[in-house]
Amino acid sequence: MSHDPHQLLEEFPDKAEKILRLKGSDPKFAEMFRAYHVLNHEIVEAETDVHPTSDDILEDMKKKRLKMLDSFASILA
Repeated sequence: MSHDPHQLLEEFPDKAEKILRLKGSDPKFAEMFRAYHVLNHEIVEAETDVHPTSDDILEDMKKKRLKMLDSFASILA
């Protein structure tokens, strides 16, 4: 089993309990969590050339990940 960097629980270690609670009780948050995980995994695969992509596409994916992290930060604050 591989480990992708930038996992949500690692990005917000002090909010792990809240993340897990929301993931189990809030369907919208659970979908955001799932979408973040999928995007993050796609970025890791692109960066490691498992599924190579153009630099522009990779940069766009990273920007989307940052926007998602900002959304999580707002929710978890």
